[in-house]
Amino acid sequence: MPFGGASFDLVICHHSLEHIVEIDKTLSEIERVLKPKGRFYVAVPNGHGLCDAIYRFVFEGGGHVNRFHRSEVVRLIESRVGTRLVRWSKLYSSFAYLWRLDELLSAPPTGLSKRLLAFRRLPRGTLRVFQWLLYVGTRLSDRVFGTDLAVYGWVFYFERSEEPVEEDSAYLNVCRNCGAGAEAASLERSSRFTCRCTICDTVNPYFRPFGNTI
Repeated sequence: MPFGGASFDLVICHHSLEHIVEIDKTLSEIERVLKPKGRFYVAVPNGHGLCDAIYRFVFEGGGHVNRFHRSEVVRLIESRVGTRLVRWSKLYSSFAYLWRLDELLSAPPTGLSKRLLAFRRLPRGTLRVFQWLLYVGTRLSDRVFGTDLAVYGWVFYFERSEEPVEEDSAYLNVCRNCGAGAEAASLERSSRFTCRCTICDTVNPYFRPFGNTI
């Protein structure tokens, strides 16, 4: 990168490391440009989770070239960047890419893959019904059986310090359209089982928090 060493207090990689082929070189550059007390924010998908698996199938990879386990990405960053994990949180999915795919296929641009075009054979709205079922089904499984099927990935906060590692609460309710998460207590309820997104006003399934969620 065209920057001198120790130039930045904070580097942000928001859903980008899964797309970068030269991951070791990239992390080495981040280590070089971070200040001695610099911080590093990272959000990545669980490359072995349900949400990313469906995304990779539907979009034939979708540009995701790296698959991460939680412990793997933490170990990689701590060793390459010289920082230590101090805070982290789960990221819950709304499978919003299925909503956007439904919109895309209503007027498909040229150059779409055969796999994406094959979804046009489905009755309009099928993808959003499937999205709704995934949203509800994965959260019910997580609540009842303690799985992480609704978890898309994680957000990590690294520092060059010896602070103890803390897990922050995660937003359980995430908009199916815009992907924005919100505290359950702040959402406008449209019925006993639904709520409205505070950003785009989309009606979504509503879930009461459980575990370390809000």
